Amino acid sequence: MSSGAILNLTAIAISITAVITSVWFGLRQLRISREANHIPVIAELLGGFRDVDLCDHYVYVCTKLREEHSPDLGISGLPRPARKAIYDIAYFLQTFAGMSSLGIVKEEQVVAMLHRRISRAWSAMKPYVEKEREVGAAGPYLMVLLEEFAARTDGDGDQAVQALLERTRNGQTSHLI
Repeated sequence: MSSGAILNLTAIAISITAVITSVWFGLRQLRISREANHIPVIAELLGGFRDVDLCDHYVYVCTKLREEHSPDLGISGLPRPARKAIYDIAYFLQTFAGMSSLGIVKEEQVVAMLHRRISRAWSAMKPYVEKEREVGAAGPYLMVLLEEFAARTDGDGDQAVQALLERTRNGQTSHLI
């Protein structure tokens, strides 16, 4: 093989390596920029747990709602404070379900962060939501995203938390997407 051919093959190999490296860095940069755009939103949502009213609504929905009001009322038949508690918790958690469904955050990370809150809140709200779907104006799709998310993640909380803790102990970074 002539020295010109070797030089050409070397140039082609270097060019291919440069293209592959550029594509890899470009994709990595895209992922990093997408994560950076979502971090403020996720931080703001997780900050909701610092809101005493939201925490009180969660406790109310999970522990007292069923004692005080029959599921036969649906949601629209509940007194305003009970309705507000259900809607605050349901749509707060459904936002995380939506972000997971859209690929903004990984489902196992949402499950690790919210642990049992998703399934516990959904179990408490489910009979009210089902009745509301029958009688209310919202129709059959009321909170369906939250329902599906709760069904998919039910029982996965402990495993997700353990996996996240293990990655942290091993010094592995955890990306949002």
